Parts: sequence; structure tokens; C-alpha cells
Amino acid sequence: SRTTRCPPPTEMNSRVSDVDAIDVLLAESTRPDLDSYGCMLLPPRLHEPSSVRRRFLALSLRVHPDRNEGGRVADATKAFQKLSAAFETLYDRDSQERHLEELLLRTQREEEEKARGKGDGSKQKKRPKGKDDWRERAREKRKRKREEHSAGSAGGDGGFWTQRRSYAAVVEEMRRRERMERDFVRARSDERSERRARGLAWRAMRICRTLDERAGCPASFVNGLWAPLYEQEVRAERPPPEGWEVRRARDPPSADDDPGFVYRRLSTGEEQPDHPTPEVERLLEKARAAELTNKFRLSSEPRLFLDEIIEYLRDDHDYHDLDDDIAELEEEERARDDDGSRRKEEYDF
Repeated sequence: SRTTRCPPPTEMNSRVSDVDAIDVLLAESTRPDLDSYGCMLLPPRLHEPSSVRRRFLALSLRVHPDRNEGGRVADATKAFQKLSAAFETLYDRDSQERHLEELLLRTQREEEEKARGKGDGSKQKKRPKGKDDWRERAREKRKRKREEHSAGSAGGDGGFWTQRRSYAAVVEEMRRRERMERDFVRARSDERSERRARGLAWRAMRICRTLDERAGCPASFVNGLWAPLYEQEVRAERPPPEGWEVRRARDPPSADDDPGFVYRRLSTGEEQPDHPTPEVERLLEKARAAELTNKFRLSSEPRLFLDEIIEYLRDDHDYHDLDDDIAELEEEERARDDDGSRRKEEYDF
């Protein structure tokens, strides 16, 4: 592969000095077939954004113009520009996948051409040396890249790395991206916990209703007490009539409200929030009114709603079969909160 000429990451971090790092990056940057992996001294495979960020910080500490005074400023500026362009390509997951795919396809074509030449038994024709033909191709390629870069910058700000930035600005940008990654991971964790809490809440409501019915509670009391479950069953047992379809509403009245459902007439495209059948709509309205009497809402506060049901099961029915599931959920939440509170900045800039 084209990265065989690059020093391994461990060697780069351990024994390459600041001046050598600039020389290595400038030498790699003059190659006509340079790819972003070769510029950042990374093997050609998919890397996590955090790994790309760490490698960029390790190299930028050595080649940033603010860290190289004297006659090396011009070389350091060129090296940092190459490094920044490679980082912008590899940091985005989609961009990195496209770049790696192009790199693998190019390598595959080169291997096929080489194998085809060996199979024919004929030697490949050498390019005429002329007046430094490879240098001319490299200059043309750099010129095209500059033109593409100028065209992209003319349409907008061109991104963070299109202009020279101070090292303090680079550090602040890296911290911002690190916070974005941490917030994204926390949001995904919250979504998983919320989905699990909702599933346990539906399961607990079914158990509660069964126990209430066995205890001899009237149906009206049971349906009003577990209104979300009753509403779900009414919608499942009494679908809209022919010519209508039902879907989830996109915009709830407020952030804490359940988005609800919308019924659409297929012939005209007209939409309405009420069930087309008046009798079914009255049952649904009773269920919604009964749900408003609860202390917490399943749609907006699933975790608190689940705690209320579990307390009801323990106190009124002496039912403890869900205690293991609740303990496991609480353990996951504590581990998530402790990790978020203990985690410091990934780098001490």
C-alpha cells in the first residue's frame, strides 16, 4: 500500500523530533499519490473520530507554526495545512469511508494492471523522462487542488481549517468537538435507558391490571387506572374504517406532551386528530382524561411513571418479580452517571 513509506505511529510518537516531523510531512505531501492516511501517518483502514483527533493533536503539537519559530515557519505552515486537510477528511465518518473506498479501488486497479502486464508477458512501457515529467504532473495536481479549494471557500466560510488558526483556536475547536462527541454518547445512552423504562412500564401495567382483576376490581376502575394500556388496546382492536390510515403525529402541542395520532382520509388527503368512528373516539377521550389524573405521564416521564407502578405493585399486591429488572436498570443508570461525572478532559492542553 502507499502507506508503507510512512513511519509507524509508535515510531512517530517516540523518536521523531519536531524538525523531523515537519520533514516527514512535507516529504509525504510532495507525493503525487498522497492520501489522507499517509499524511496523518495512519494505516489505511477505518478509524474512530477520537483516534483521528488524538493523532492530529500529536502531530499538530510538532508542526504547528506557533511551535516552530525561526526559519521553519514557512515549512511548518505548509505541513500544518496538509495535516489539517487530512484531518478534515478523516474526522467525518462518511468522508473517511468514501476516501478509503477510493483508496482501495485505486490500489485494486493498480494490482490488476500489474497482474495483466505480467500475464501478457510484455513489459510496461516506461514514460519518457523528458523534462521532469513526474514533477509536472505533481504541479498540475496541486494546482487543481488549489482551484477546488478556492472554489469551495468562495461559496461560504469553507470550514474551520480553510484559514490559518492560532494554536489556542485549534485547541478550543478540538475541545468543542470532544464535548460534542461526549454529549452525543450521553444522548444515545439516555435514549436506550428511556426505551427500556418504557418497555418495563408496559410490562408492569399488564401485571397490575391482571392482579387488579383477580382482586375483583371493576373493569371501569381498572381501565381508568391503567389508561395508557386501555387506550392502546382500543386502537388495536378498533382500527380506522376502510379508506382511512393512522400514523404518529409529527409535532406535539408542547415538548412534554405525547405526539398522539393523526387519521388521514386516503381519497382527499385530509387529516384530523379524532378517530373517524365517534364511538371509538369517546372511549379514547375517556382514556386520555383518566391518564391526566396520574401523577406522571408515560409519554413524557417514563422513568418516574415506572417507579410509581413498581411502588404500587410492592405496596398493594406484594409483588416483587420485577425487582431484579429494576435493580439492573438502576445499576446501568448509576454507572452512566458516575462515568459522566468522573470523566475529565481527554487531553491536558
